[in-house]
Amino acid sequence: MGVRMFMRSCSCSDSNNCSKVFKKEEVIKGNPDPRNFEFVLVKAVSKLACVAEIKYLDCTNYEGRKILVFNCSLNEIIELKCIDPHFSDKDDVLSPIARFEPTDRGWNLAVKLAESL
Repeated sequence: MGVRMFMRSCSCSDSNNCSKVFKKEEVIKGNPDPRNFEFVLVKAVSKLACVAEIKYLDCTNYEGRKILVFNCSLNEIIELKCIDPHFSDKDDVLSPIARFEPTDRGWNLAVKLAESL
């Protein structure tokens, strides 16, 4: 389900000279397709912890980029054909244990977390 923001009318007494700006934004696509992705960067921090920046090609928020921390080996993550960025407690799904904003700061925080595992 997407999020929509619509233009709103101003409540100022002189709406013609109002400095408030209300923009109409595009509908943000819902959940990314876990099969439609590409790795941007993957780093093995230890034998059982890795960080991955993944671009979901059909996702529009943050240009589809997600930074995820996994409690698994590098080989396990790069062999996956389906990676859902959402948390799951299902035994048959490799789920991330943490997710960070797709920025340099987010990447550095993700690596620090993975180092602590």
